[in-house]
Amino acid sequence: MFLNLLFVIFISMFSFNAFSLSGENFEFHGYLRTGVGTNSKGGDQTCFNNPGAGSNEFRLGNECSTYGEMTFIGHHLKAKKANDSFFKTTVTLGYSTNGDTNWENLNGGNGFQLREAFIEGGNVDDSPLTYWAGNRFYRDNDVYMNDFYYFADASANGGGLGNIPLGKSKLALAFLKQTSSDDTDNGKVSLTLLDARLNDIKITDKVSLKLWFGHAWTSEGIATADGKSLGDQSGQVAGALFSRGLDGGFNHFAMIYGRGVMEDIHISFSPLEQGTNDHEYEKNKKRIRLVDHLTYRVSKKIGLHASATYELRDNGEETNNKEVWYNVGVQPVYFFTEHKQIAAVLGYSSVDKDGVEDRRLFRFTIAPQIALSNNVWARPVIRAFYTKTFWSRSNRGSIGSSAYSGETSGSNFGIQAEVFY
Repeated sequence: MFLNLLFVIFISMFSFNAFSLSGENFEFHGYLRTGVGTNSKGGDQTCFNNPGAGSNEFRLGNECSTYGEMTFIGHHLKAKKANDSFFKTTVTLGYSTNGDTNWENLNGGNGFQLREAFIEGGNVDDSPLTYWAGNRFYRDNDVYMNDFYYFADASANGGGLGNIPLGKSKLALAFLKQTSSDDTDNGKVSLTLLDARLNDIKITDKVSLKLWFGHAWTSEGIATADGKSLGDQSGQVAGALFSRGLDGGFNHFAMIYGRGVMEDIHISFSPLEQGTNDHEYEKNKKRIRLVDHLTYRVSKKIGLHASATYELRDNGEETNNKEVWYNVGVQPVYFFTEHKQIAAVLGYSSVDKDGVEDRRLFRFTIAPQIALSNNVWARPVIRAFYTKTFWSRSNRGSIGSSAYSGETSGSNFGIQAEVFY
């Protein structure tokens, strides 16, 4: 913990002193989620997730740890108007604990994790282009209720150009890379992704479109550990996202297709030995994802956050190769006053795989809360919660802790605080 504290102090001094930044040239942002809970057996809070689902579905009342991020931004040249030149450095540190005691090591004793460290600049010499290099969250839309970055999540080390004029829209290009620990005669096996995004395509006054395309491939080499031939993996991803503005919110509808090494629709991979079944199966892997995501102010007293997801997955094998994951969830919030609210969640999840009994999960959560204002996204928020989860008999023994190994339902109650800053 002492070393972690020194690290934070160092980062702060680095931001202020190394770049001579202070006052309005320095920003501090972040996220924090923390709380305490008890399960229906009387033990520590237990999280219940449907195996095979692609996210922490219906997360309210189903978050069993403390998690936070701290972002330090130093402006070397701060824009005063939209088209002014700028340069800035961004560093984001992540941390988590189990929330068991008052004195805990971060991330299991590994301290802080580096989530972002990049430099960005642009609008120089009468050009609208922006430039960046480093490690960053390179991602777009998410379903907050499910903690699910479903569109254009390619967070990695890399660099790129942005704000490239293309008609009335803007093009962003990036070179991104992830490296494995598998060493070969050509160095460690790495995945390279060329990423292109066309933003702000106006369809009507209220409707716009984003397009995303990526092509990825891995390096090749002979493994130094066992002489196996690794690499020769490739794949593509393509997607479209329609956005419509609504009163107090928006509606997003996305269609994404991934194949090969990009089948899981984000930048991650495992090096495979060439010529093996797994290597051949990966060539035939495919995934289609559809997401509809809505936030809407129903009335002065009611806000609504809702989403539905459908995924068709093909693992490339010859038999029992298809799997379907879908879910639907709603999270209404009723505003009693400017600060007093009650939130609820209703969610249903299904994972249907060939040759395996279908897996189902249903969750209900109720949470009275005190918030900064009467808005669905208002933070900070301090809430009490009660959540009840039911699952199919096919999920017995695979959901929750050992305390629920023979059961088909469980619940938690507790207190949680959350903030964006």
